Amino acid sequence: MPRPPQFDRNEALNKALDLFWSDGYEASSISKLLDTMDLNRGSLYSTFRDKRSLFELAMAQYVQNLSELTDRTLVKIPDPLDCLLYTSPSPR
Repeated sequence: MPRPPQFDRNEALNKALDLFWSDGYEASSISKLLDTMDLNRGSLYSTFRDKRSLFELAMAQYVQNLSELTDRTLVKIPDPLDCLLYTSPSPR
């Protein structure tokens, strides 16, 4: 029976997302991903299968994070306009 992962999957996906965001998909080599995510090759491949799958999961994580942020800042507050006015720069 395989050993359970010894790392936080969401944290690893966020680190991969940061690398894909800064370097782009093509320039984000497996070696760079391993260093950034602080994983060994076996953990990356057993958890995420391959670079393409990792990218797709990282993008799904991004959408999830964005959805949660939107939910916290615009949907669950009494008046969404308050949030927009609060985050807008002050008029001159």
